[in-house]
Amino acid sequence: MAFSTLVQAGALVDLCGKTAPVVCSGVFLAPIPTVANIVSQKSVGSLPLLPYSSMVVNAFIWTTYGILNAESKIWSPNAFGLLMGMYYCAQYQKYLPKHAKNLPGTLSQHARYGSLLMMFTLLLATGLNKSLASLLIGKLGVIVCIVLFASPLAALKEVIATRNAKSIPLP
Repeated sequence: MAFSTLVQAGALVDLCGKTAPVVCSGVFLAPIPTVANIVSQKSVGSLPLLPYSSMVVNAFIWTTYGILNAESKIWSPNAFGLLMGMYYCAQYQKYLPKHAKNLPGTLSQHARYGSLLMMFTLLLATGLNKSLASLLIGKLGVIVCIVLFASPLAALKEVIATRNAKSIPLP
């Protein structure tokens, strides 16, 4: 590989390293229009909880990973995402009908499984050596991140049944 190509690749990696925290924060702000709509209508409608609950767990895992590795570019935007995800979940819970069946699962299941994953992350971070904990938490973070970005598809059953995509939050 030519030296100029390596320099260009290094510049691209450097640029990505500088812009990633800003882009990550932008992703955590994306649900604001949807949550504002929930608040104004005082109803979650047929929107699933999974995008917001998985955001909390995902941000917690990556915040822990970033702190464990002393990487402020990882932990700081994810700490912001953790706060935003908790806000989104609180607003969702506030306007959730008592016997909703579109979460998927129940509110208590989301809280229980999310808490278990976050406690597991803390156990890994405090109970293992730093390099092994970092490796395992990073792998867990990737899995939960996939769930986070696939979670709007939890509304797919509703979309097919009603032939209407309003239950998929586009932002």
